[in-house]
Amino acid sequence: MRIVIVGATKIAVATAQLLIDKGHQVTFIERSKARIEALSDELDCGFLLGDGSSPDLLREAGPDHTDVLFSLTSHDQTNIIAGLAARSLGYTRIVCLVDEADYEPLCRELGLEETLYPLRSVSRHLAYLTEHWGARSPDETIKHDAALYVRHIEAELPAASLVLPDDARVIGYYRADRLEFPDPETVWQSGDELVILARGPALGKLDELFNNR
Repeated sequence: MRIVIVGATKIAVATAQLLIDKGHQVTFIERSKARIEALSDELDCGFLLGDGSSPDLLREAGPDHTDVLFSLTSHDQTNIIAGLAARSLGYTRIVCLVDEADYEPLCRELGLEETLYPLRSVSRHLAYLTEHWGARSPDETIKHDAALYVRHIEAELPAASLVLPDDARVIGYYRADRLEFPDPETVWQSGDELVILARGPALGKLDELFNNR
């Protein structure tokens, strides 16, 4: 896969190294020339110098042959603007990082469905480990090519009418912050959040399925 990362922050560099180790092609868009020079000997990847929220630079990065764009700068506004610009240019998958809780619902309203809010993720994980001593964290449980796929339902949808790829199963859904388990009679409502366990190759099929509904 080819990945474009806006912003060479610590989390971005750590992510890039993991992706490179797995054989993926990574290109950074970074506004600091000194930062690029410091990383060029450390990472086997490409670099573009400039503002990652600039449509011209995002276009130069190549939306037509990019699988995922991560916007991971230290500025929420830059990440959101970069995400919106990338979407307008045809990037098919965009993941934005935000540090302020108020931006998360805003991103969803703007169509940036894959928004990361690290503070919530880490605090929930710590609380979970506190209450469930000895329990394993999700990143220790979802192994190899398995992945969790989460999708918000926009209109009423009977569970029986949802035909998933062979390598994917709905394992639960959230309604009003409560985890529920589906059965054949379940009818999902607008606002429900489906949690699907899938093998990696099925993720693209899931995107096609939900984007075409």
